[in-house]
Amino acid sequence: SGLIFLPRKAIFFIAIVMIAAHNLLDGISFQDGTLTDVVWSFLHVQKSFDLGNNYSFGTLYPIIPWVGVMALGYCFGYFYNSDYSSANRKTVLSQSGIVCLIIFFTLRTSNVYGDPGPWTKYKEIDDTVISFFNLEKYPPSFLFLSVTLGISLLLLAIMEGKSLQTLRPAKHFGNVALFYYITHIFLIHLFATFAAIVTGFSWKSMIFIGSPGKGSAMLNGHYGFELWVVYLIWIAVVLVLFPLCVYWKNFKIRNKEKWWISYV
Repeated sequence: SGLIFLPRKAIFFIAIVMIAAHNLLDGISFQDGTLTDVVWSFLHVQKSFDLGNNYSFGTLYPIIPWVGVMALGYCFGYFYNSDYSSANRKTVLSQSGIVCLIIFFTLRTSNVYGDPGPWTKYKEIDDTVISFFNLEKYPPSFLFLSVTLGISLLLLAIMEGKSLQTLRPAKHFGNVALFYYITHIFLIHLFATFAAIVTGFSWKSMIFIGSPGKGSAMLNGHYGFELWVVYLIWIAVVLVLFPLCVYWKNFKIRNKEKWWISYV
């Protein structure tokens, strides 16, 4: 938040440095469990810390380079001022997106810099493609951000000046993004618990002591569904949360005077 008091060019420079150069910090580490190690994990490293008695805490979204991404978004907000023409905005967005993708494909092909995991060429082309686009997200590598932001900027350029009335309902999710993010986690886990019960597992199998990504030992090798079922559940979650998001958006409008509303 302090960055907004700097000149826009300074904010842009800081954002680019945090995004493009943060992988130079990948080799830095500290003794496990020390205060410096904990602070460094909040800044740049995804890491879990064991507190004993089956308790732990971890950092999934380190500050660097996400602050840089937010600062870059703040800078790009300038192009949406009323005195900035749609044609110029489209040019800036498209050129920026193309530059991001050129950087991504150049660096990724060379395996020189930008992601801690180099890609590998396999006998099967699909395995090679998967390896090529298998990028680090926690924290997001320079190449992960290059390709995702590049695609996003190109999509913004394509949609610039066009009528998006058919996508208007999606704005309800965008208006209450954090609310949707928080509620969808609980709803999905509720669905997963229900699915475990109806397929013969205990509800306790959905209580994860360790990392949720590793799942439960009671489910390993048994629990799961076809991909089309996953898509159906995804659609169901979106449909169920849509009226809740509409309600919360209207609630925020009616209660603007409450300071905490804007944070949810």
